[in-house]
Amino acid sequence: MKFIDKLKFAAVCGIDCESECSLYRAYHDDDRTMRKILATQFLGDPNRWPEIRCNGCKGEQAICWKSHCAVKKCAITNGYEFCYECNHYPCTQLIKTQESNRKIRTCEFPCLDS
Repeated sequence: MKFIDKLKFAAVCGIDCESECSLYRAYHDDDRTMRKILATQFLGDPNRWPEIRCNGCKGEQAICWKSHCAVKKCAITNGYEFCYECNHYPCTQLIKTQESNRKIRTCEFPCLDS
């Protein structure tokens, strides 16, 4: 894969969607257990797991960190491709989003029994 092709998996927040994003991994690995955990955490209902889908930050619109990604929305609104371009980098929202993703990857959120 060419370098430029890999940029579509570089999220505005700086993570690599393919290796670091819990939503992307759960969707592309078709990990229903993780999708149920994510649906519980972000949508408040494990039965909404089919809504947990992502084709990368710069892919098709997808449910990402609840109904939208505040970090991505902020970057687009301010005309940035990546957060590091902003004078407020790293902002509170970015830090909060990164911490939330870390907790999911390390299973620090309550997990489902089945």
